[in-house]
Amino acid sequence: MTAWYLARFAQSRYTNAMRGNWVCCVTPSLTGVLTRSGGSRQPTGNRWALRDYADMTGTPVDACGQVGSTAISAAVDASARRAVAVVGDSNGYTGAASVTFNGLSSVPWPANDGSVHVTVHRIPDQAPLAAPRPCTTRT
Repeated sequence: MTAWYLARFAQSRYTNAMRGNWVCCVTPSLTGVLTRSGGSRQPTGNRWALRDYADMTGTPVDACGQVGSTAISAAVDASARRAVAVVGDSNGYTGAASVTFNGLSSVPWPANDGSVHVTVHRIPDQAPLAAPRPCTTRT
């Protein structure tokens, strides 16, 4: 669900915002970004979704927005030599999804000899979550 909110937020093209931390005095866990586990604070799925969203730097690109309950936003960052998309579903859909980046053929850095390195993370709404689950890495 966090990825859906982040994708919708990115589509709004706001340049600045703040995330509310309404229970910070009751539960000092950055409102669900961390959880207590094994005597220490551990990251949650919310933390990893926010991390991937923070990696969506550079120039926002047009995306389909929202189809049904699934939202997508993307950005291309030439200085970091990457394109990042955040896809989330408000109903918790976890099946297959297809994302196509168009227009990158005019940019010299994404392809090397016709191949592109792709990493896909599945980030469950889980606490704790030591790391995103890698789904696919292709070259």
